[in-house]
Amino acid sequence: MASNAKKIRHLIIARLAHEFSNPLGTLYNALEVLEEADIKTREQSINLAKKSAQKIITRLKFYTLAYGGSPSWDMGLIKNFLKDKNIRLSMTDTPNDLEIALNLLAFFAEIAAPEAHIKCTANQLSLSDFVLVDDPILDVLKGISHDTLTPRAYQAYVTAASVKDHNKKLHLETTHKSRLPCGCVNMY
Repeated sequence: MASNAKKIRHLIIARLAHEFSNPLGTLYNALEVLEEADIKTREQSINLAKKSAQKIITRLKFYTLAYGGSPSWDMGLIKNFLKDKNIRLSMTDTPNDLEIALNLLAFFAEIAAPEAHIKCTANQLSLSDFVLVDDPILDVLKGISHDTLTPRAYQAYVTAASVKDHNKKLHLETTHKSRLPCGCVNMY
């Protein structure tokens, strides 16, 4: 069990490093340019630094909301998190199980193509387009296998664990073994 806990810690670090490396790199570069820039370039660098810092703050707040133990449905934060990933969200109802829904949103944000649209109801999250998902990641999401835990499968693992902790089930409708179509995940 200790080795599994160690592997999960490594996955968390890899996941966070991936999430924050681009905006932190952009922030660093923007600040570096400020030292020798003309006025116009300074303004652009400051705006870029602000946007990158905002991305970091939004991601930190979202993951704190999703994993922090007391999830709440902060629509502004959720939309900003998805906007940062170029994904739209529309809702008809607030999900019945917030923790599972937030983890599914994070999973969808990871696998969705740019310009995707996520729809949310009380018991269902759906993705507007087909996406390819590796079979091992689907197996982790379904709770079938934990043998293939990788940084790419981490969000699927966290979502499956949240489902199990709440004595719920996910129903994944797939038309192909490795495709998740729209209207795909029901929480019950």
